[in-house]
Amino acid sequence: MALVDGDRVIGQGNTIPIPWEGDVEQLPDKGWDWAFLQGIDGADREAMPKTLVGVQIALDPAYQGKGLSAQFVGHFRHVAQTMGLRRLVIPLRPTLKHRYPLTSIDRYITWTHDGLPFDPWLRVHVRAAARIIKACKRSMTISGTITQWEDWAQMSFPESGHYVVPGALLPVEIDCENDTCVYLEPNVWVEHQLDA
Repeated sequence: MALVDGDRVIGQGNTIPIPWEGDVEQLPDKGWDWAFLQGIDGADREAMPKTLVGVQIALDPAYQGKGLSAQFVGHFRHVAQTMGLRRLVIPLRPTLKHRYPLTSIDRYITWTHDGLPFDPWLRVHVRAAARIIKACKRSMTISGTITQWEDWAQMSFPESGHYVVPGALLPVEIDCENDTCVYLEPNVWVEHQLDA
C-alpha cells in the first residue's frame, strides 16, 4: 500500500502472508526476520497462508502525527480479511524506544501515559483494538564489520564493548578482535483481532 499527496509518495506499508497458525502467545523471540523466512519458506512449499504479518509502515516525517498510520493498520486488517486469514500480527518497532536504549524492551512496553501505552506507535495499535502480546527481543539481526558500522553510525568504536548508537533501540555489541558488530533489534508483537 502507498499513500500519495499529489505526485509525491508520502508513505508505504508492506505485509507478508505466512503459513504459521500457532498460538499467538507462542510467537517467537524473532519477529521481522522470522516472518520473512516463514513467508518465503511457505511460498516455496506452496503452503496455504494462515496469518498476515505487517512488516513495515513508513511515513514521510512531514506527514507523521496526522493519523495517517492508522489508515495503514486498517488496510492491513482489510487485506487479512479479504485473504480469509485467521489473524494479523505485527512485530512493531516502537517509535520512541531509541531515546531509551538502556531500558529493556520488556520494561519499556509496560510504560503508560493516561492509561495508554507510553509509546505513540503502540498507542495507535491499542486504539485500533490491538493487543500487545510480548516483546520479540531478536526481531531483526544486523551484523557487519566495524568499518561498516562506523560508517552507518557515523561514530568510531575504538575498543570492544557495548555502544549507544543514534537510532538504535539497544546498544550494539562491538568485537574488535573479530572485526564484528552485531545489533539485535527488539520489537513488540501485537495482534489485531479480525472481524468474522
